[in-house]
Amino acid sequence: PLHYSGGFALVFPFDIRGEKWAFRCWKADLGNIERRLSTLSRVLKDINLSYFCDFTYTPEGICVNGRLYPTTRMKWIEGYTLKDYICKNPQSKCIKKLADDFLNMCKALHSHHFAHGDLQHGNIMVNEDGELFLIDYDSVYIPQLGEQNDIIAGLADYQHPDRKNNKYSSEKLDYFSELIIYISLLAISENLSLIQEYDIENTEYLLFTKDDYLNLKSSKIYQDLSTMEGLFPLLLLILEEYLSKNDINDLEPFDKLLDSYTKTPVINKFIVENVENNIVYKNSKITLSWDVTNYNQIRLNGKPCKNFKFIDRIEADTTYVLEIINGLKMTTEVLTVKVVDKPEIT
Repeated sequence: PLHYSGGFALVFPFDIRGEKWAFRCWKADLGNIERRLSTLSRVLKDINLSYFCDFTYTPEGICVNGRLYPTTRMKWIEGYTLKDYICKNPQSKCIKKLADDFLNMCKALHSHHFAHGDLQHGNIMVNEDGELFLIDYDSVYIPQLGEQNDIIAGLADYQHPDRKNNKYSSEKLDYFSELIIYISLLAISENLSLIQEYDIENTEYLLFTKDDYLNLKSSKIYQDLSTMEGLFPLLLLILEEYLSKNDINDLEPFDKLLDSYTKTPVINKFIVENVENNIVYKNSKITLSWDVTNYNQIRLNGKPCKNFKFIDRIEADTTYVLEIINGLKMTTEVLTVKVVDKPEIT
């Protein structure tokens, strides 16, 4: 019968008494599949997140050449993949709602510490009412599964360049692809001409490709999005920060970074310890210390600084500039230390 082939499985649609079902069979060994899928089926039923489809795992669901193999079955989702839905509904309001709903889905997954593991346009379905559903659960991470090997790297155009080096599944698997999809949806809602310009209908990605991640600022999509206002400067900044990491386990959810980066960085204290009026004797060793809030980067005299203390020996009047950066916002404070000769005692 008609079937759909993916990287690890075949999906056969069947009409059962007027209801359409997806019957799934594996063509590759995914390790401890029985424990994985039976646990996943139970937990998803208990949590009842609307983005997941209820499915039933059957350990001996199909017989091939006299041997029994596992299968799953779930209700068929009538609708379009994310990319097809965009192309069939090229309306700013419609795609903006899609972006908002996608962000809400990401937050819901984060709240349960879940990850899909292969988040891309083909694994996100949109029905006629614009509701989102996730399909293909071979790579889904839930804490109840415990430590699992990360054996599915996902489509490279949606993945951090270092995803291929990741060893174990975790709730962080989707953070990069979530950001890529959200930026793309938001950009398309702002500028519908991107659908044609990037030939979205005939590609296997939305706006970003794996090559863009190798030199982001030189990419065409970066140049196009950097001219947009609103959230785009912050979103691109987060993407740059993501790509500066060599391990996906160092990433944070982009929605939390967005919330954090809207706050103004504050310098509560910037002093020379144990010194009155910032006056010291020549060749003295001084300790600068500071207390700051709402920041993601600290610079002292233009150089990144990770500590909250800085020790220096000075021979002449010296000015120190402390810069506290949060997203695109920066707060600066200047401190000048005056040097005097040490008096001689006669």
